[in-house]
Amino acid sequence: MSHALHSQVQDAISRWLSSGNKCGLTTVDRGHVVLGSVLGNRQENQDRTLFFQVRFEDNRKPPMFALVLCDGMGGMQEGGDCANLAISSFTATLIHSNEKSLSQKLSAAVDIANKTVYKHFQGKGGSTLSSIACQNHEWAIVNVGDSRIYAVYDEKPIEQLTTDDTLEEQLAELRLKAPPPEFRQLLQFVGMGDGIEPTTSIVRTENLKFILLTSDGAHSIPQKVFQEIIQNAKSITEIVDRLTRISVWLGGKDNATISAISINSLSNQLNSKKEDSRLEVWSLPGKTDFFTIKVSDSLPSHQNEVQSTDINKEKNTRKPNKQRKQKSSLENQKKQDKPQLKIEFTEEVAIND
Repeated sequence: MSHALHSQVQDAISRWLSSGNKCGLTTVDRGHVVLGSVLGNRQENQDRTLFFQVRFEDNRKPPMFALVLCDGMGGMQEGGDCANLAISSFTATLIHSNEKSLSQKLSAAVDIANKTVYKHFQGKGGSTLSSIACQNHEWAIVNVGDSRIYAVYDEKPIEQLTTDDTLEEQLAELRLKAPPPEFRQLLQFVGMGDGIEPTTSIVRTENLKFILLTSDGAHSIPQKVFQEIIQNAKSITEIVDRLTRISVWLGGKDNATISAISINSLSNQLNSKKEDSRLEVWSLPGKTDFFTIKVSDSLPSHQNEVQSTDINKEKNTRKPNKQRKQKSSLENQKKQDKPQLKIEFTEEVAIND
């Protein structure tokens, strides 16, 4: 896929996330994926989450899907915009990556997202990033910051698969005394520039039911309550809905976002044979973007070019969804002989607070 088309995907996702509501609960594919977020006692929701699945033209590469969550750093510059830029850059790069292993693709996508956010904000803004992806029957995760990834099993305790990138959590892993509050900031984040070291790992799926991605506003509720709700819920929709509501009932000190995925259901669907080539992206609150990819050439491995993104320009020139849809259709009709990105907007089932 050309650099121009890569930029189109990134910019389209970023504009779409910027224009819509940031809170609510969305179910995807009959509840096999659930995305939920609440504002809490904050003026702005700086959490972002999305789910995508992509099938490539002529089966040039195996299909892939991924769940992604970013938490913009509220104490820094424009946390919501940082999260938008991080999640859209990460997603576009992951889709186009030509790295050999899934873990390498995730790590490379974080690297490009980090460079992209740093280029725009010069280290004055940033975001956490957590993601799980599946391709070729392989599951892998990546994490930067203090958002978390949890595994929920059939007959085993809930397991936290990631360690927060904070001095407190790193010392806890070593069973050392926690530092004073002034030393409990993030050790790394997307947008920090040089030195970022994302943590990746392969996920074993034996007896694994669900994977949860959480922002710190969601997993900061008492751990006993957190685990009891997950263990007693009948579905991932109940898990996401109840945990986000409880975060509000307990004071809502921060935005709270949870994204959940049912492992077996999605894995079977991904590996079913389908002929169409398309990229589908879901986010909050229940709106679905369909991007149909006509040409599927990938970016080369170790792609270090950072796409330029003008967030302020996007804000000033944004048009209503209906107008953007009409414009996209006209442009596609005029350019049938070139690589295209067809953008359509449809509604997905949503349950709002």
